[in-house]
Amino acid sequence: MAFAVTAAQLNFGFKVAQQLIGWSELQRLWSAADADGEWQDAWLYDHFQPVNAAPDGSCLEAWTLLAALATQTARLRIGVLVTGNVYRHPAVLAHMLATVDHVSAGRVEFGFGAGWHAEECRRLGIPLPAPAERLARWDEACTVVHRLCTEDTVHFSGRYYQLEGAGLNPRPNTRPRFVLGASGPRALKVVARHADVWNVADGQVSTLRRGRDVLAEHCVDSGRDPAEITLSAQLHVAAGDLLAARFWTARLVAAGARHVVFSLPPEASPTLLRRLVTEVITPVRDEWHAKSRPDPSEVAP
Repeated sequence: MAFAVTAAQLNFGFKVAQQLIGWSELQRLWSAADADGEWQDAWLYDHFQPVNAAPDGSCLEAWTLLAALATQTARLRIGVLVTGNVYRHPAVLAHMLATVDHVSAGRVEFGFGAGWHAEECRRLGIPLPAPAERLARWDEACTVVHRLCTEDTVHFSGRYYQLEGAGLNPRPNTRPRFVLGASGPRALKVVARHADVWNVADGQVSTLRRGRDVLAEHCVDSGRDPAEITLSAQLHVAAGDLLAARFWTARLVAAGARHVVFSLPPEASPTLLRRLVTEVITPVRDEWHAKSRPDPSEVAP
């Protein structure tokens, strides 16, 4: 089954991994984006040491930082792209999610994945199961978090997690959207069961195209309409090559992405955010609107 690409709203966000960057720089960046109506959301990552850099470099913890940044913004939707399930028990994570939801007045998005960073887990002494078990744990964790966010009292007896009369008080203002990050066929089965948004982390058009049809098949098997899941992609941006960013953003949108998150370098500035709006977001959105608009000659009088 081919994934039907709909003319839904086109949204843009940004992500700055909180490695090798301080609180004041992040505060300034998020505040600038919050004041700019073109940005819909802002994201952190979920690691405890720098990725693709010296592991002993600085790195702030994601969820405590997210709560702090929630107090510095008023409009942006905020989240962690993506939270690794291996790091926290899902019931504890649900409490964290609910807390940040209330701090942000309901602006939190729930980015969630199975976890993957073997070296980080080894250094910190965090167990990292084999991929099949990781996916099964993630599947159960999605159910646990969803039920805690929507039910007063939760009894759950899974293979990996058990709850006996658990609850959140207070629960989130509304159930946060589940933004699930995954790429493999087995992982996409979990996405089909639980996601509101499917996020592709590598920014590759081929990954998006290949995965969207696999996801559609899994949605049918799970009794869901594939159109219920928004396609999302992260795109790494080099500050000196926004022409490439514009080209690949347009390609991702043409392949079905309706949400694009620009992954920015630690030295990102409010100036870069504004340039992305004028040099990438605006022209891509204008082109997309033009293509989505019906041809007047084909509209019945």
